[in-house]
Amino acid sequence: MLFTSYGFIAFLFLVVVLYYLVPGKLKLILLLAAGLGFCATYDPRYLIFLLTTAITVWGAALLIEKDGKKFQFIFVLTLLFNLGILAVTKYTNFAIDTLNFLFFRSEGRTPVPFLNILVPLGISFYTFQAVAYLIDVHRGDIKAERNFLHFALYVSFFPTLVQGPIGRYHTLAPSLLTPHRFDTHVVARGFVRVIYGFFKKLVIADRLAIAVNTLAEGTGEYPGGYVLLRMLLFTLQLYMDFSGGIDMTIGIAEMMGIRLDENFKRPFFSNSLAEYWRRWHITMGTWFRDYIFYPVSSSDAIYKLTKRVKKTFGPKAGKAISKRIPLYIGTFLVWLATGIWHGARWNFVVWGLLNFVFLMISQEFHPLTAKMHKKMPFMDGPVYGIFMKIRTFLLVCVLNFFICPETLREVTDCFASVFSKNDWARMGSIPVSSLGLTVFDVIVLGVSFAVVFAVSLIQEITKEDIRTHMKKWAYPVKAVAVITLVLVVLLFGVYGIGFDATQFIYNRY
Repeated sequence: MLFTSYGFIAFLFLVVVLYYLVPGKLKLILLLAAGLGFCATYDPRYLIFLLTTAITVWGAALLIEKDGKKFQFIFVLTLLFNLGILAVTKYTNFAIDTLNFLFFRSEGRTPVPFLNILVPLGISFYTFQAVAYLIDVHRGDIKAERNFLHFALYVSFFPTLVQGPIGRYHTLAPSLLTPHRFDTHVVARGFVRVIYGFFKKLVIADRLAIAVNTLAEGTGEYPGGYVLLRMLLFTLQLYMDFSGGIDMTIGIAEMMGIRLDENFKRPFFSNSLAEYWRRWHITMGTWFRDYIFYPVSSSDAIYKLTKRVKKTFGPKAGKAISKRIPLYIGTFLVWLATGIWHGARWNFVVWGLLNFVFLMISQEFHPLTAKMHKKMPFMDGPVYGIFMKIRTFLLVCVLNFFICPETLREVTDCFASVFSKNDWARMGSIPVSSLGLTVFDVIVLGVSFAVVFAVSLIQEITKEDIRTHMKKWAYPVKAVAVITLVLVVLLFGVYGIGFDATQFIYNRY
């Protein structure tokens, strides 16, 4: 990988500068070259995968638009081919590991060796974008793009390659494929969001990573209560890392007048797990909803199954059960796919299925809680609202811990230690430095969290972007705020070996 933290920052802003220097349609060529070049800096072989997806999906869409019924076979084959590439590159070794666990555990039996398979950068994200486009063309929701370079740019737009958001063609293409003129306000607005993203990533997330990694590497030394601390810190690190990266992505696109879909809406203000998932990684959630949940829950197979259930269990019980079948099966498949999409390990699968279980429990108890809200007015008050937000956050921390350690066995061992090896007195006696942090680091984290919380609270209350409020500030105040943020990133960002602005937690997904 050629980019360092500073090199990555320089690359982003260089592309923006060149975008406004080159004329007309050359801007699109520049963006395409930037995307392909960015991908090639990781590994030139990644381009083979990306261009294969672009060529096959683009060509298939043109045929399908001419005659969907005649070329139905091409549609299915193209879907299977591209999803197959994703499956082979990401999940072959997962399948081998599972096979070895099931059939080759006994002594004397030679396990199947793992394969050295190249996993291309961002394959989950650009494959989902391409598949969504192909399905939308097949449904007749959008027209097929006739210009291959335009479609290749949609698939390879460099800010979204690392971790999304997962764009839809009908929302991304209009602004992406339109050359934009320089606008000071547009560039400044995007710049503020980019710097805020670097602030969350380099100042907070990468500083938290020091403590999280220390706790992970010394699992035996930090059992019990330290596991709970690791859960909390990992969830905060994950949010700051992922949302910070999305802020950079959206901000860089904004600086060039390109609109990307929002991926976060202050998820830690959620009152329930269902609301949390409507606010977290929004583009992934809507993708699974539109291309798995709705097609499955409204399919002929589900319809026939519900009819059979009604006949088997009678009018009353059958009706009650059949209402739940589309929801349960559709949601189960969504969360099974979500877990597998996030990682090729069984702890990710369990994480996905646990989310499914808690969501369905919440769904079943919703009528009861609705009645309780009517009978107990305090449940609609601010104090109970804060309780629900804290409860949801803690539940998310517990669930997220399933994707923190490397294996499911490590997860279960850590959870077991909470009850069997807890020593709260010892936690208070171990200095912060043992976690790799200094007192100064703790102060920086405390102040940084306060800033992020204040910004999020303002946006949650007003439902407006903080930059909209900044427009009302006097120019000197805005200038001081932005310059201070830049200096904080440069002075207090975590740099050095093991820390890189191009490395995000969601890279591995």
